[in-house]
Amino acid sequence: MTEQVVKPIYHDYTHGMDAQHENETGQQGQWIPLAPAAVGLSEQHAKPVWLLVLAARGIPYLSGHDQSGLQLLVQQEHLHAAIYELQHYETENRNWPPP
Repeated sequence: MTEQVVKPIYHDYTHGMDAQHENETGQQGQWIPLAPAAVGLSEQHAKPVWLLVLAARGIPYLSGHDQSGLQLLVQQEHLHAAIYELQHYETENRNWPPP
């Protein structure tokens, strides 16, 4: 019996942004996994709403699902901005919806 390997499938949200997000050498930056721990959460995988947050702020990302859930990648040069925006979102929505 052969072992099945599950590979993440990533959706590219960089279309229309290529020229804006290339580094000085003309190459696109390295894509880095964005772990929920970096945002200050103990969850195992990214929240789907984070995709909307990053898109609204114009931060390019790749997203996909693997056996553990939603995975999120951002370019290295946008990592700090992505973390900041997601932390801000989580702080503003901490008690939402109200009980």
